[in-house]
Amino acid sequence: MPKSKRLVYIDDDEDDILVLAEVLSQISNDIECISAVDAQDGLDLLEKGDPPHYIFLDINMPRISGKQCLQHIRTNPRYDHVPVVMLSTSTSDSDIKECMALGATAFLVKPSDLPTFSEKLRALFASIHHQTMLRGTSRK
Repeated sequence: MPKSKRLVYIDDDEDDILVLAEVLSQISNDIECISAVDAQDGLDLLEKGDPPHYIFLDINMPRISGKQCLQHIRTNPRYDHVPVVMLSTSTSDSDIKECMALGATAFLVKPSDLPTFSEKLRALFASIHHQTMLRGTSRK
């Protein structure tokens, strides 16, 4: 059975991509994780087909940073209703504030263990779903 939602994850660390895909498979069987290993490849991927239901971005990447990628995404009305989650090892208040000011929906620090990561992702998706329902912009 095909998955009903698409998540695009842009991160230059392939291990982090594999970890997110594993955790997603544990918490939901209706989210397909599609990845790109740098921001330019991610932006190119986003232009293909319909917009995804979620976009996750790392901050520190070569060529184009996650913050620059976020700025580019938020200037395109095609992604106005797509939640963009910054997923980073950074715990810097300035990084968090800057990403939120640039239009990130949420900022999640990459946890070091899978159970914590699963809990944080469940809470994040519940929060995004709640916000979406309040705005009345739910996508099937």
